Amino acid sequence: MRPLSRQGNGMLTLAIDPGLSTGAAWFREEELIDQFTLYRGVDGFLEWWQAPRRWHGTPDIVIYEDFIFDGTATGRGWSSEIIGAIKALDWDGAEIVSQLRSDKATLFGQKHKGDAGERERFAWLAERGFSGTPHELDAISHTLVYMKRQRSPEALRRYWG
Repeated sequence: MRPLSRQGNGMLTLAIDPGLSTGAAWFREEELIDQFTLYRGVDGFLEWWQAPRRWHGTPDIVIYEDFIFDGTATGRGWSSEIIGAIKALDWDGAEIVSQLRSDKATLFGQKHKGDAGERERFAWLAERGFSGTPHELDAISHTLVYMKRQRSPEALRRYWG
């Protein structure tokens, strides 16, 4: 028997790829049901949180890409600010899962790193019917990595054949 969400209609997952432009993807079970990009860093993220939102119910799982500052990144630290907000907000009992940026490379037998690896991963996603902004595709990637690690039979059949 498949697990049900707290709403009783299938596990609901929200994945967040934080940054100045933040990608988000909603999945019900293994099916992508919505994706979008939020702009303006933590300010845009908090406006989305506080406004009437594009919500599909209360998420059972919230996955976010963790950001570990290694001294090579530039910018204001938007990712870190959004991660702090994710940790501070009330997700009504959802499981909160962090993944490293490098976890996206475990999605399949990715051969390249950096920009070439990103193009390779986006092509793999496109072959499976996914499209969107780079940040949305990263959020989708994190959800699929989670499903692969959980060994979801339906996800394994659908996305890895």
